[in-house]
Amino acid sequence: MEGPTKSAVSFGEFLRASAERFFRLCGTISEAYDSLPLEQKHKTKKALLKLSQADVETTQFLLKDDQELAEVLSRHEWWVLERDINGSVQRDILRLGKEGTRKEIDEYLCEMFRRDNHTRLERKVEAWLKTPYLAERREIISQCFAAHREGKFYLSVATLMPLLNGLTRRFRREVFGSQPHKTPAGAPRRRKAIEVALLAEYYQSHEPPLWGQPLFAAINSKFYGDYRFGSGSTPTSLNRHGILHGEILDYGTEVNSLKVFLLLDTFQHFCKSVQDRKPREAA
Repeated sequence: MEGPTKSAVSFGEFLRASAERFFRLCGTISEAYDSLPLEQKHKTKKALLKLSQADVETTQFLLKDDQELAEVLSRHEWWVLERDINGSVQRDILRLGKEGTRKEIDEYLCEMFRRDNHTRLERKVEAWLKTPYLAERREIISQCFAAHREGKFYLSVATLMPLLNGLTRRFRREVFGSQPHKTPAGAPRRRKAIEVALLAEYYQSHEPPLWGQPLFAAINSKFYGDYRFGSGSTPTSLNRHGILHGEILDYGTEVNSLKVFLLLDTFQHFCKSVQDRKPREAA
């Protein structure tokens, strides 16, 4: 009995090699997509849903893990860090949401930004200096970052938090001028209102609900929520009013310090993107 011909063997090897290359390419594409931050993935998913005209059931299936992520983070007084959470981080947080505690989620996120001598956080802080308001406060920010890195969290929280108000006040003045800001429902909000809450509302109305709503909820009900002085109760140890009026004593933690840095980073990035769009829209 004759064995396979040379040409047959070569063709078989060609098919096997082609299949291996194809699956390696699929794996590479899958890994590359998994490594993308949630913000970029959401744009891809949105485009696919629009292109395919997917029904409600398909849409819910495609966004199920993202919505679960938002729910887990909101439950533990975080919000969706859309530019920092990739596939691996998302799976870890979802696992901790089912099996772990708030303390474990806090430590996971702190370790992520603490890694390599706080390199990830340092890159964010450096990017802030492209925003004039924050560039003018370079030394304050530098000392806050040094305090955070050295574990002096009472200093970083109390010093950095007022910059949230200053940044959002500058943004409101430059974008809306002297006109009172209006909510999505059209009700006017006066200048005396808290600027950060106003910007959170504006953020919610312009960003995807997946991360717009959790951030607005955290600002409105926790970080800038009502504080009843003398009541002995607080919505969170990171409540702005309780801290800056000297009522809350236990705010100096790594978790709270990181949250203030990330809130400022979220708002800085959003303000810059809105202001960068304005010249293009006017052209």
